[in-house]
Amino acid sequence: MPVRLEKMGECILRLRKERGYSLEELAGLILSSPDELRKIESGTQQPDKMTLTLLSNVLNVYPDSLQNGEIHYRASQSNLINLMKETLKYLEETEEDNKEIVEHIEKMQKEYDIQREEKQEEEKTEQIEKEEQVLPKREPEKAAPRL
Repeated sequence: MPVRLEKMGECILRLRKERGYSLEELAGLILSSPDELRKIESGTQQPDKMTLTLLSNVLNVYPDSLQNGEIHYRASQSNLINLMKETLKYLEETEEDNKEIVEHIEKMQKEYDIQREEKQEEEKTEQIEKEEQVLPKREPEKAAPRL
């Protein structure tokens, strides 16, 4: 497939700006000069294979798509690591929130003596069940017939 220099240059420029790199910074990262990068971005120069590979790695896109003037992002290990860090942070915050909720529930139970009431209800239920096991239920006595 023919290289679309102008489209490729537009993609590189767009990605560089999205990532917040200056022309000089990105040129340094891809071991190139700012003038060479400027020519690549303007579509007047085709990057060599090494420069294209470095560009795609730094900009986190596939080199083939970049060469064709398209942007197809790839998940890099650093992106995955950052996602994992964010997930762990969220879980830690959730755990802290849950601890606060548990502490609040315990405080409310103590304040309103909820546990004691629940325990008393359980004890009454257990006592009734024990009595029913020990003493068989009586049939209600029938009234004696009247004469």
